[in-house]
Amino acid sequence: MKKQNKKDNNSSFLVILLILAIIVIGVVLCFGWIVGAIWLLFFRKKSNIEPQKQELITASVLTLSIISFVFMVTSLIHSSSVEEGKSTDYVAEITTKLKKQSEDITTKKSTEKQSTTKQIPTESTTTPPTTTRIPVTTQATTAPQPKHKDLNGRGRSDSGREEPNYRNVLGYVAVGSNEESSLTRSEKFLETPWKVPAYSKVNEEYIESGFVEHKTEIVVKSQQLEHSRYGAYHGFLLVENVNNGEQFYIDVGNFITNPYWTFSDLEKAATELYVAEYNQVSDCPPVDSGNEKVDLDNGIRMIVVGKAVMGGGGNRPDREKNPIEAIVYKEWTYGYGGVHVYFNPQDLSIIY
Repeated sequence: MKKQNKKDNNSSFLVILLILAIIVIGVVLCFGWIVGAIWLLFFRKKSNIEPQKQELITASVLTLSIISFVFMVTSLIHSSSVEEGKSTDYVAEITTKLKKQSEDITTKKSTEKQSTTKQIPTESTTTPPTTTRIPVTTQATTAPQPKHKDLNGRGRSDSGREEPNYRNVLGYVAVGSNEESSLTRSEKFLETPWKVPAYSKVNEEYIESGFVEHKTEIVVKSQQLEHSRYGAYHGFLLVENVNNGEQFYIDVGNFITNPYWTFSDLEKAATELYVAEYNQVSDCPPVDSGNEKVDLDNGIRMIVVGKAVMGGGGNRPDREKNPIEAIVYKEWTYGYGGVHVYFNPQDLSIIY
């Protein structure tokens, strides 16, 4: 019995010695390079050894230090990969457990819900569901409302050389320079209403297709203009009669935005053609181009064609006293015809 105990003690002692040896070897292998590095850096030159032996010892220590360092790095890498694998396995294991617990809870709740559900008896007569209609307010999209604008009209630019924009602008059809000659060479101007040509567009060409009355209120739908000189444009406008909705084309020279026949300032209105009636009120009698007084009966009518451009004095009409130029048809000393006469605005009134 004593021999057996002695044998077991010897075996345990040997195992302990083996473990200690392994630990010592591991420590030497892992950290021996530190000792070697210290010896090489601080003690190698201080040792009193023969040069040949010193070289041999130095080479041996350097080799063993390198082996120790490589062993340590390899151990660290291996340990890190093992720990990473264990960590990954641990995370995967926890994820699996949590997923399983979630499924168990879901199954349990579903079972409890089914067990507590009561069956509702079905009625023989089914009532259709009640639908509540929500009124929907639809806002109608309307085109922009036409606007009155104070523009030059007749294709004349309102800013430098820029093309005038007449789209969606309210205005009027008015006789222009194309109709002036036919209205002023006889008493035809007394035949009202005056007419302005209307056009149709056929294959990109504008063909005269009828007439529209002077003063007709219109709104411009589109325009096709071309630049002719500095601030002037020519072309055609597609317009719509405000009263009846009829659409047609007119020459841009027949479009104005200001109804001059309603002006109280007759001198301002004299930039356009209009019929006026004469009745002497002022102290400035009408004169001819030579600034000679002209005797006219009250009530006589004439066509106003513009404003006096002469400065006055001598044998020229005074544009301060008689600034309005008109053509008067009557029997003159040398026969019947039209004569340019200059009037004071107080003596005239617009008839048409």
